[in-house]
Amino acid sequence: WDVRTGTVQMLLETYFSMIPLAFSPDSTHVVTTASTGFSAPIWDLRRDLRDAVITDVDGFAYADLAANGDAVVVQAKDNLIVRYDVRSRRATSCPSLIENEQASMPELTADPYIVKVSLGLSGGALIDMRRCAVLSSFPVEDLGTKLTVLPRQHRYLITRNGGVELRNFHGRSPLRRFETEKQARHSADKLTLSADGRALLVEGFDTKEGGNARRTSVWDLRTGVMRFAVAGMQAIWSPNGELIAVVVEDPDDTPLPNRFVHVIAHDARTGRQLSDFKVSLYSIQQIIFSPDSTRILSTSRDTTARVSDARTGKQMIALPGHANHATRGAFSPTGGRIVTADAKFNLRIWDAAYGRLLAVLTGHSARIDEVAFTSDGASIVSVAAPEYMGPPSPEHTEVLRWDVGLETRSVAEIDTLIRQWMPDSVRESVLPRTSAAIRAR
Repeated sequence: WDVRTGTVQMLLETYFSMIPLAFSPDSTHVVTTASTGFSAPIWDLRRDLRDAVITDVDGFAYADLAANGDAVVVQAKDNLIVRYDVRSRRATSCPSLIENEQASMPELTADPYIVKVSLGLSGGALIDMRRCAVLSSFPVEDLGTKLTVLPRQHRYLITRNGGVELRNFHGRSPLRRFETEKQARHSADKLTLSADGRALLVEGFDTKEGGNARRTSVWDLRTGVMRFAVAGMQAIWSPNGELIAVVVEDPDDTPLPNRFVHVIAHDARTGRQLSDFKVSLYSIQQIIFSPDSTRILSTSRDTTARVSDARTGKQMIALPGHANHATRGAFSPTGGRIVTADAKFNLRIWDAAYGRLLAVLTGHSARIDEVAFTSDGASIVSVAAPEYMGPPSPEHTEVLRWDVGLETRSVAEIDTLIRQWMPDSVRESVLPRTSAAIRAR
């Protein structure tokens, strides 16, 4: 309400009763809480839109974020499965589709509209969120397996008995089996499909090294033939499908001054090693390729994220200053920006060419598990959950969307915003060192 005229300025609609909590100091936002206590929407009073993605669901207990940041799937109250389109802010919900069974712990697949769900003791299922239809179900022994949907092929890959099976949606008998343990010397527990859908990256424990070491193999899906196998973990494809990158740790008996963690890139067809980027003694949290496949971003426990050349292994820039350690990271769609997360629940946006800090985003109250730019580069979506041992619950999941709009702005325009936002005393002391040391809400 406008207190001067008594007229209604805005109506904030939701499915449940709300209790206003507080306005922001500049009166542009208001935070409310649902009568259930499970949700706390933040409303932007300038646009009549919400800053947070998860706002109109009466409690949610599990969330999964798409790699391109355009979709989030959550488990809501009464095990309702809800898929959010981040850019359009539209939600699609599917009730329980299998009699006497409640779907839970949804996971997005390579197909943006197909979701894997758990059905408890009955196993699991693949659900098409466009039609709210069950595409395929699998027994409880397959519930803890890794599953990869082949987009537009009505087929999926699933780890089974140490190997990998190719199945149709409507049949449990395998069309083909990849005997990874016999050929690649490891049992499969992680599957990643190449961008063109023609090759498969399989990761698992080395069966000849006591089960402690990790190995990665690359398979041709058309022929079923293994291309090569290498030592390493956290294996990822480059977007163009020409490279893979793995993380390798030096043996424990290596003298401390000479012990490193390595990010190693291989040719995806031949397995030939192309680069070796060494990162001190601290474990690497995540590695990710840039959209053009030329750079690799690595986050580490030594408070620094780094960008290296994928083919030479040479460090290009360092992104320091994370609290405790850098946990997650992502490139923007054009590769011009990087977002990283730290252990103190903060996000940082960087210029990917020069390593300049552009913004610090605060608002999470728990460890950030996933972060991604949307495909238009205008928003960042982040998923957070605290160190919590027990079943997922509404109090232990956060999903936030950040309007950043940095992808289309030049560095000069960003510098102008910095000067507008910073107090004179801060600007004079900080800008001579870096033109982007700002703290943005």
